[in-house]
Amino acid sequence: MIDGYDISFTVKRGQLTTVTFTADKAGVFEFRCGTHQPSMVGELIVLPGS
Repeated sequence: MIDGYDISFTVKRGQLTTVTFTADKAGVFEFRCGTHQPSMVGELIVLPGS
């Protein structure tokens, strides 16, 4: 799940996963693994458009 967006996706070990969506707001959004919390987290950084 990506905070601030209603997006959920599954990533499998050893496989490439592509998630496509439009990031329509600038900011830093945390995403986390539903199985391995709290240790597997990351950040999506969206810069303001010009």
